[in-house]
Amino acid sequence: MKKKKYLIFIPLVLIIISFFGIILHRDEPLNGRYYLIKKNRSQHTEYLDKSIYIDIVDNKINFTSDEYRESATLNFEEKTFELNGEKMFYNYNTGEIIIIRDKNDPGTEYASKKSPFFSGYESGTVKYKD
Repeated sequence: MKKKKYLIFIPLVLIIISFFGIILHRDEPLNGRYYLIKKNRSQHTEYLDKSIYIDIVDNKINFTSDEYRESATLNFEEKTFELNGEKMFYNYNTGEIIIIRDKNDPGTEYASKKSPFFSGYESGTVKYKD
């Protein structure tokens, strides 16, 4: 009979663990290098272009490619930054960041090593649907 009493606490413990997981994920720092995700439209796969990337250190975002290097300051409260006089928005989710110019822009995706799909992007095996 005592064993059944402890089963009542299992859902409560799982809720508490989930709550702390969400809080820790929300406060996860953006710091790191994010590589551009490109689409192979003929095979419906996504892969990384490691010649184009962004580096985020604290509140600075640096865009780098073979041809240019640009920097901006992130506004964490509004999830925005200004680049060349243009206000841009970003959305972060588990090792991936999407940069959006305006509401009609589908966004440009970047992935870091924190992304659960990073090895799939590296090998070009991540599938997508249009």
